[in-house]
Amino acid sequence: MELLKDFKELHSLFINLMDRSLEIGFTDEQKHRINDLYELRKDNLKREKLNEIKGLLDTIHEIDELKDYWDGIKWYLFNNRKFIGKEFENLVAKNFDRAMEKVKGVG
Repeated sequence: MELLKDFKELHSLFINLMDRSLEIGFTDEQKHRINDLYELRKDNLKREKLNEIKGLLDTIHEIDELKDYWDGIKWYLFNNRKFIGKEFENLVAKNFDRAMEKVKGVG
């Protein structure tokens, strides 16, 4: 799980393991551990993505560039909504709002 960098791939692996858990012979404890690992990795991926977004936002100094970046990110968020949740989307949007205020203040 640690090697996966994509929410869909991570979710697919998790579902596959859980679907095959009876066949593999996982105990309830092992299934809970897999779930914990899945949630931990998902949280780490969200943190990494948020740091990546914040880093890029710090380099943007023009409104059009910021809008273009938002257009790409909003599709990423939409396509991963079931994995990352609305709360994460709102957090990203707030970062974009702050960046817009900063860019408007400069321009």
